Amino acid sequence: MKRTTGNCETPEKKKKIRGDAGKKPQVYQQKYKSMWESEPIFKGWLRPVIDDPLKASCFLCKIQMYAKRSVLEKHCETEKHKKNVRGTTAQKTLFQCNAKIRDSSAIDTVKRAEILWTACMAEHNIPMRVAKHIVEVAARAYPDSKIAQEVTLGKTKATGIVKNVIGKCHFEELAQQLRTTKFSVIIDESTDIGTIKTLAICVRFLDNGKNAIITRFWKLVQVFSSNEPNSAVQGATAERLYQSMIDTFKIADVPLDNIIGFASDGCNVMFGAQNSVTSRIKEQLPGVILNKCICHSLHLCASEACKNLPQECEDLARNIYAYFKHSSKRQAQLQEYQEFFETNPHKILRPSQTRWLSLKEVVDRILEQWQPLIAFFTMEAFQNNIKADQILFQLKDPSLKVYFEFMSYFLPKFTNTNKLFQSDKVVVNALDSRMTDLYRQLLMAYMDNARIRGRELKDIDPSDERMFSPLENIYLGVNVNNAFGILIKDKREICNVKQRCRSFLIAACLEIKKRYSFGDVVVPKLGLLTPRIALQANEARFNSFVELVSSLPRIIRNKNEIQRLVDLYRKLPDACFPKEWVELEVDKFWISVRDYTNLLDEQEFKELGQFALATLVFPHSSAACERVFSKINLMKTKTRNRLVTDTLNGMLLASECVQDTGCNKFNPSTKMINAMTSVNLYSTHPSSSNKNSNEEEDDEIIFDED
Repeated sequence: MKRTTGNCETPEKKKKIRGDAGKKPQVYQQKYKSMWESEPIFKGWLRPVIDDPLKASCFLCKIQMYAKRSVLEKHCETEKHKKNVRGTTAQKTLFQCNAKIRDSSAIDTVKRAEILWTACMAEHNIPMRVAKHIVEVAARAYPDSKIAQEVTLGKTKATGIVKNVIGKCHFEELAQQLRTTKFSVIIDESTDIGTIKTLAICVRFLDNGKNAIITRFWKLVQVFSSNEPNSAVQGATAERLYQSMIDTFKIADVPLDNIIGFASDGCNVMFGAQNSVTSRIKEQLPGVILNKCICHSLHLCASEACKNLPQECEDLARNIYAYFKHSSKRQAQLQEYQEFFETNPHKILRPSQTRWLSLKEVVDRILEQWQPLIAFFTMEAFQNNIKADQILFQLKDPSLKVYFEFMSYFLPKFTNTNKLFQSDKVVVNALDSRMTDLYRQLLMAYMDNARIRGRELKDIDPSDERMFSPLENIYLGVNVNNAFGILIKDKREICNVKQRCRSFLIAACLEIKKRYSFGDVVVPKLGLLTPRIALQANEARFNSFVELVSSLPRIIRNKNEIQRLVDLYRKLPDACFPKEWVELEVDKFWISVRDYTNLLDEQEFKELGQFALATLVFPHSSAACERVFSKINLMKTKTRNRLVTDTLNGMLLASECVQDTGCNKFNPSTKMINAMTSVNLYSTHPSSSNKNSNEEEDDEIIFDED
């Protein structure tokens, strides 16, 4: 007699022997066997379930079942499965065709690996044509790694990942932030090594995720497009630059009302009074705060001032550098003299053609090596070397050394201020105080100090001779005053040197006054947001804050908010903030104020903190765009001069996306992994449809130096 339970038929005799009489039969727990995948009946669709070894899945039908052979065989006979099997013969996806991967999670792992490889290449400016070799070497280096064996990456695919996965996802996240926050725009134009003029656009905003005010690259726009032949005829006009900038935000659905600040260099096309980018901003985006790049302005001020010094100063610096530039023998000989005079064995620096403020480092280096240089060129001149004899003659000119001492004292006043405002940190609140301090120091060097004190700087004429100190009383630095008594004995020569130095100071002050507005309504009052000043009780300070709030209509649109903000600002000195807050950086301070909660667990100063942080978004320089062009110079080199603008744009976005954590800690998002589809990776940009040589991506053409 048999007892039947479903499909299981077990004799009663066996049950009694086992001692299982009267109990439910034990069901054998079958585990998944990977050997099934190689059998013809299961090949191509059978997958394991990672979290459950007792189950199997059908890749085609997207279902799970028990890992029993009888169950799997029954599934093969279903109409749904047969239909899906027939469908796979017609079309396969990109990753089904190229990889021998066992399940969807493994596919995502391979996608992630490909994104990581490409991110590393984008961050370190590695040419995309190297991608194939990298993954092949990795596959050979790690033969036991399934992921390394399944990764497929070539130049075209790597370029697609940079542009359409990492870069595109980063751009979309950035656009999403700009849709909901106030931001400033920074632009600049330049021509790269491929003679393509591009417009770099950066944005500055408060990143709530990082709790910091940051500057990010937004877009690289090609000014003259091959699709518009008439664009080159018109030129890089203000209308073209303005419209190119505005279009990037319109296409990304970023509201133009969120733009509150603008900065660029001070050229006519950007800041001209009649027909410029800023004139269009004033007309179409009223209320936007416009700032000239203070770094460009300081550079031009120093350059213009130095035209009043003898040309021999710059000639000497360039001639010395040129004499040692290509000769290791001369450099080794100079090192012997350096050891003899016990000076540091430093090399002679090169004066830059475009960055004039770099001359300060050159001047200090020549002054440091003055004695070894005289000894070296004395020996060179004995060998009838005409060039060495000319340099030696200049080195022995005492007035030239005085001019070098003068530049060594005054140029740091420009360079230190310039370095401060090249920073990505929030320093716009210190802009007016630093420029006022620089301007006042220069005025006090040659003007009667009693007449300057107590007067508004904007009312002082730097060229007014009635306010000059006597020539013998002007202050040119301790080393210069000492040099007059030691190096120069002739009073006429001393008078001539002092006059040239005073002309330098007058020209510098005139240029600063022309390029920086000391009577501006907004920028001077941004100093009120400095923690030390904001926490002081002062009635004049409170009145100035009212003027600041009233002059920012793109931040404060409701007049009723003005009174509320002023009341909160007046309460700041009495708030029970921690004492160490006064030492915080300005953006960190106002983030702390915004998030501060009182005894009633209320964010008492939230509105004031939000206003202050929006105001600190104003840009102070266009150094961010200059850094973008520096990156482009590293990417688009002589051997990669055919990179199209669309690819450069993707590489810049990808590099910026990765640089926050570094490629070794970069973690691709789920959105990036989902974007790894053939349709997305190999979508062509309109400009890349042209098959001319200058439109090919990452191709290698080396310029003929001749």
